[in-house]
Amino acid sequence: MDLLTMFRSSIGDLSTSTDMDSYYQNFLDMAKNELITDDISDTIIETETGKLTTVLYAQLLMNDKDIATNPSLLLLRNKLSTMTKGERVEEE
Repeated sequence: MDLLTMFRSSIGDLSTSTDMDSYYQNFLDMAKNELITDDISDTIIETETGKLTTVLYAQLLMNDKDIATNPSLLLLRNKLSTMTKGERVEEE
């Protein structure tokens, strides 16, 4: 499932209209950029855990919630960071 579909479903937008897609995509892009800023690799962001984290980030951003201290995001960020470090060690 692509991120936009996951995001729309998670916020309860089950309409077939695409009018809001660019608005939603903006939040997904901001969320993904936050993860990249946190030094999470693109391949890890594309995992199921990475996608779920991106969607959660986007939801919180859309609702103007704090993403810096959210306990769920902290745990997910730590998990993604560990996965990224593991991936980099394997590459060496």
